[in-house]
Amino acid sequence: MNKYTILLAVAILFNIVAVGQQLKKATILNSHLISNKIGDLKYNLQSQQTATQKLDSIISYIQDKESGEWNQRTTKRTFFYDDNLNDTLMVHYAWDKTANKWKARAKVTRKYNEQNNTLTRESAIIDRSKHRQEYTFNDENKLIQTIESRWSFTKDDWIYINKNRYSYNSEGLLQSDSLYYMHTFLGSEMWKLVGKTYYTYNVDNKLSADTTYLQSWDTENSTEGWQFRNNKKYSYSPEKLIDYYILSNWNIDSVKFIPFKREVKQYFDDDKTIKKTIVYYWDKQKSKWEADELKENTLENNFITKRYTQTFAESPTVYSQDFVCDFNVTKDQLALPTHGLDNNEQAVFHHLIQFKYHLKGDTETNEWEEYIKTEYVYSDLKTSTSLNIGVKNEINIYPNPATNFITINGIESYKDALFELFNVNGKLVLSKNIHRNESINIGTLNKGLYIYKATNGQKIITGKLIKR
Repeated sequence: MNKYTILLAVAILFNIVAVGQQLKKATILNSHLISNKIGDLKYNLQSQQTATQKLDSIISYIQDKESGEWNQRTTKRTFFYDDNLNDTLMVHYAWDKTANKWKARAKVTRKYNEQNNTLTRESAIIDRSKHRQEYTFNDENKLIQTIESRWSFTKDDWIYINKNRYSYNSEGLLQSDSLYYMHTFLGSEMWKLVGKTYYTYNVDNKLSADTTYLQSWDTENSTEGWQFRNNKKYSYSPEKLIDYYILSNWNIDSVKFIPFKREVKQYFDDDKTIKKTIVYYWDKQKSKWEADELKENTLENNFITKRYTQTFAESPTVYSQDFVCDFNVTKDQLALPTHGLDNNEQAVFHHLIQFKYHLKGDTETNEWEEYIKTEYVYSDLKTSTSLNIGVKNEINIYPNPATNFITINGIESYKDALFELFNVNGKLVLSKNIHRNESINIGTLNKGLYIYKATNGQKIITGKLIKR
């Protein structure tokens, strides 16, 4: 498998389970801050009401070296939704060349309350690990607690790891984030407070600083008390957008904060769309900031369609993700998942994304190599199809309309079902026995309207499929 494809697959898998991995060291305590926890807990209700299409899957391909075609399937993310268009399941697949089918590698399941807030989220690498987050909201619909657990295969039960409790000021702004770890003392488990972050705001109610403290508990169930961990300060433009922030870590020896990381943002002329983000790290020996990474956006029709990344390490790297969008379909017309999209995809989903091209640049020759092509497949909410052909669970045909592949999806086996596709003249153009979670290649068919027929014993169900 292409090495870049392997890196992509690893990155996606890490994204799926990272929220469930426990951070035990004080140096990464801030990874538990609320900013990393509640970004995807609430669904976009406006899109829920206006959506005409839903994102079904994201499929990545590498190039066939012999034919030059981008048809070698590598990874796939598939999304499922409830009646309110909340995403309830995301499955990550890898293509198994030997078996010639998709194989599930990881998944994320979610449950919601009546306000469409996430109540639970379980992430798993199939047959390897499982993590769960549970969320509690107050009467004002604000998140007040999260609890994280991991699954113990030996105990066949969930094991508590940590929890966060959140408090708010009179303006409804986050005031503090308290972190607890499950602590074992004399054979008994108890929650121990290990970290606190306090947030302050300027006159515009914009976050101006947050300061984190920590305390450690030893095996004797005692602590030396609270100590500074770090401090982050924010600066804003006249348009009240973040210009930069500086993260400083507390140094015990010098008894002061030492600069650690600085992130600077530049905006386009509209003063709201980020043009560049530059990340710096403090060089203690040189006593100055050193650039570490540059991220730059390119616009098309005044919207981001290209994301460029350059690193400035000893072996600098240059990458780009180029998106192709359908500007006739806006984000409000799309049902999108709240989990499973990377940062670049989230930034570009202002309109419907059709394709994404991954490119790697050569810093010496300035040449670019395309190494992955990604396709985004959707189904029309007004014409999307659910079939029940005499098996225990429903199966779904998606995407519809489709370009290269359609998937017949279901949980139980339906190997006795026959799937047939006819053109508008009634000519049979495709016939195949349906197997569980199997993709069918329709890339060679002409664009247009087709009629499908699913047969299971004496039961026959028909419907329409659009090839585009």
